[in-house]
Amino acid sequence: MSEKLNSIMLVDDDLITNFLHSRLIKKLNISSSIVVTENGEEALDYICQHDPPDVILLDLNMPVMNGFEFLKVFYKKYKNKVKTKVIVLSSSISRKDRSIASSYGVPFLTKPLSADELLNAL
Repeated sequence: MSEKLNSIMLVDDDLITNFLHSRLIKKLNISSSIVVTENGEEALDYICQHDPPDVILLDLNMPVMNGFEFLKVFYKKYKNKVKTKVIVLSSSISRKDRSIASSYGVPFLTKPLSADELLNAL
């Protein structure tokens, strides 16, 4: 990756996962800012009030608003307005989940995230 990102958003209700992925991003020094939200609704609220992040790492299974509900609203509202790259990051091994993510044109990575996987996805 040649240019540092302005911000990466983690959307996951698992605090340990957010901690580990934040440390990985900091270690790789690929983003000036890391924003952590715990569900899709919180992520959308943040995006409405701030500049959208360059990258969103999105979990699927969360309370309030899950990852697929987030994708549906995000792409309906922002698809042609922002250049945010969304990457599904889930512990799910379901083919159905992968297929749905693929229908949005979104890469699907499994937890825990490795440095190589993240750099390749970016």
